[in-house]
Parts: sequence; C-alpha cells; structure tokens
Amino acid sequence: MEEKPAQRTNVLKTLFLVLGFWALALLALGWVRAWPDTIDDAHISFRYVENFVAGNGLSFNPGQIVEGYSNPLVVFFLIPFAAIGFPVEVVMLLVGVVSFFFCAAAAMKLAQRYGCPEWVQLLAAIAVLGHFPLLYYSVTGLETGLYAALIVGGLWRYESKGASVDWAGALLWSAVVICRPEGVLYPAALGVYELIRALQKRGSWKSVGWLLGVGGVFVLFELWRRWYFGMWVPNTFIAKSPGTADLTPGVSWFSSASNYLLDFLYQLGILLPLCGAATCFDKRLRSRLGALWVVVAVGVLFAVYAGGDWMPASRYLLSIAVPLIVAGALGVGVLWTYLRQRDLANAAMALVVLVGVLTLAAPSYVLYRFYSQSERYPYHVMNSRTVRDSAIAMREIYGTNHRIVAHRIGALGRYSGMEVIDLFGLVDHEIAEIISKHPEYHPNPKRGDNIPELRELLRERKPDLMLILQIIPDPVPEVERYGYRYEVRNVFQLGEDQWWVLYVRAD
Repeated sequence: MEEKPAQRTNVLKTLFLVLGFWALALLALGWVRAWPDTIDDAHISFRYVENFVAGNGLSFNPGQIVEGYSNPLVVFFLIPFAAIGFPVEVVMLLVGVVSFFFCAAAAMKLAQRYGCPEWVQLLAAIAVLGHFPLLYYSVTGLETGLYAALIVGGLWRYESKGASVDWAGALLWSAVVICRPEGVLYPAALGVYELIRALQKRGSWKSVGWLLGVGGVFVLFELWRRWYFGMWVPNTFIAKSPGTADLTPGVSWFSSASNYLLDFLYQLGILLPLCGAATCFDKRLRSRLGALWVVVAVGVLFAVYAGGDWMPASRYLLSIAVPLIVAGALGVGVLWTYLRQRDLANAAMALVVLVGVLTLAAPSYVLYRFYSQSERYPYHVMNSRTVRDSAIAMREIYGTNHRIVAHRIGALGRYSGMEVIDLFGLVDHEIAEIISKHPEYHPNPKRGDNIPELRELLRERKPDLMLILQIIPDPVPEVERYGYRYEVRNVFQLGEDQWWVLYVRAD
C-alpha cells in the first residue's frame, strides 16, 4: 500500500513525457506544413504596406483610401521594415514564431500564478505547444498569433500584479485595441469587471484608471481613423454584415456560429475545455478567474457575431485558446483533487490520461486534414501559391494597366499590380455599402450582376478583365456581365478542385 503514491507519480511522469514528445512531434510536423504558406488575406495587408511605402497612402488600389485591412498594428509595424526593403513575409513569420512560443510560456506561467501544481502547469504548456491551429495561424502572415499573445500577456500581467492592471498591462491592452477592430471589447469588458470589483471593495481604482487610459488610446485611434479614412469603423465591418463571415451561401447565422464553436471545442479535445467548468466549484479559483472568463466570453461573443469564418480551424477563436486551455488545465487539477479525496485515485489518473490524449489527438487530426487536403478548397487559398502564380502570369501577359473584377483579392492584387474591383467590398467602400444591404449576397456565380445597384456601379467602372471561379475546368466561351460582353482568354488552376477563368471585355 505504501508504494501506490510513488507508482502513481511515476505513471504521471511517464504520461507527461509521452505527451511532451507527442506535442513536440506535432510542433515539428506542423511547422513543416505551415512555414511555406502565406494566407491570401495576409497579402491584403502587405499590399497596403507596400503602397504606403511607395507614396500611395494606406490603400489597396492607389488613389482609393479605404481601410480594407483588419490588423492596423501589423500594418503600422511592417511599414519601417518595408521601407528598408526587408521582406514583410519574413517579419511576420518571425513575429508569429515568437508569439506562439510566448503563448506556450504564458500558459504555464498563468497557471502558476493561480497556484496550481507543476503537472497542471505542464499540461497547459503541452496543450498549447501541440495546438496546430494556433501554430499555423501564427506563422502564415496573419495577426492571429500576435493577437493571442497580447491577450494572454495582458492576463498574465494582470495576475502578476495581484489581479490589477498597471502601466505595463495598459500598454498590452492598448496594443490589443489596435491589433484588431474588436480588440477594444477585451479591455472594455475587463474595465466593467474591474469597476464592479472596485465598487465592492475587492479591486483597485487604479486598475480602473489604467483601463480608462486604454479607452483614451482607443478614442485617439478612432479620431485618427476618422481623419484619415473618413469612417469611424473599418470598411471590413461594413462589408461583412453580422453572421456572414463564413461566406457560405444559404447557411444560417445560428448554424454557422454553432458549428464554429463546436469545431473549436473539438480542436481542443472537447474534454479539456469542458473541464474548465470545474473551476466554478473551487472557491479559491472561482474568486480568481473572473478576468480570465471575461476574456473567454468576449472571444466567444465576437465569433458568434461574425457567424464563424471561411478559414478552417476556428481562426477567430484562437485569441482565447490559451486562456481556455489554462482554465481547462485548472479544472483537471480540481477534478484530480476531488477524486483523490474520495479515494478514487485510479479514476483521477484515468481522467488525466484521457484529457492529455484527447487534447493532442484532436489537433493531430486537424494537422492530418491540412496535409491530406492541402490542394483542395479552402486549403489552397490558405497557402495562396496558386493565386500568386496566376497573378504573376496575368501581369506578364496583360501588364498592370488594367482593371480586374474578382473576389479573391490578396495575392491577386499584390502580384498582378492591377487595380482590383473587390466583389466582397473589403477594400471598396461603395461596394461594401451596397452588399451590406444584401446579407444573402455572394459573388459566385453572377459576379454581382444580379444586384441592380452593384450592376450599375460595375458598369460605370468598366472592368477590363473579369475572373470567374469554377469547380469545372471547361469555361463558357462568352458571358455577359454589367451590360458588357466578355470572352474567355485564360484558365488558371487553383489547387485540385477550382479554376479561375479569365475573361476579357470584348466591347
């Protein structure tokens, strides 16, 4: 009987050794899969940066000053590097790598701040290291990894200062505000939470004051946005009506958001995030995790507002993946203690084994999907290579002095050098306002020709070229759009299951 605790300790050590190697294997294989990719949307930000350095202001199409990016902090950060000729893709790759490993370290340290055993801290760090979706979106050009790192960094600093926001925490939350448009929701919600704590004499008024300072940063940024772009919100918020970010015609807001949330829980192994609920039954943790749960709630509400996302692996929810992983690890610790106190040590061990295995098995399957379907939609859009190669070919054939109508615009605009008429309206305010009145709208297959206002606008702009996206390689030789006749000229294959058909205006 004396040997059983020691035996359980050895089993726990062996388990975490296996989980550690498994997480490192996922990290290595995930890196091999991720590093060659640059997500097509990232090229939108890169073109803004390069146009600014070229003297064209913050524009996707020179002469059109529209806020068509969703990551101001990244755009501002990249401008000096682009000005000295340093590749912006490399900069974002390095930022993503640092952000990802910071998230893993912060998960461990945050769990430590909550006074948890070392194995709980280790479980949190392993779960982050093995989380392929966070790795992928950190190193493929988007702001996702940086955004997640800033949020968990703000939480870490908050807990380090005894559940209070100080000057350093205010700087981190200010960076969150500028990193993404919805970023302001995190310090705003935390500010309300801190105000309630201060009124109850459980919190600090200084913390409320520093968060008011973050609000001041947001106000100044909004005034600049209004002065520079003439709008109080990014154009992307106009173009993407609530619940339409999934971009799948005919799918309801509720269905899209529900599936998105369930998919996110699945990618964390389901059991780990569910175990987070156990922290509510621990008096010590219940009183300390308020800020963490506020952050998680904000992330979930934004994902529901957006209605999910067209990119796989729950990109919008990765901002709260680390806090939720930490909460789950803490919940496993609570359940471990509860079961052991009732002489159910074997059940406690079985729980930890099951949570650990599921937490790494789920991202393993996601990684398998990314490998096995890499040339099928939407994965070939994620890597943007075929779009980039097609855009380069168009530039070589037609030059840059053309106006092309399309809806997959990132690498197309950056590498073709043409003026792009964006059928999703992300970088075009006039189109964004029109389609915001038509939440059912999708550019395929009519290219906006079925909406009278949009048809008239496009007729006035007289696109020289038009790209039609098809799932069959055989194009219709001639089509009519916007009152013009277009003839097919080129076909570009995008992965295994999509083709771009390029039409040239014939009249």
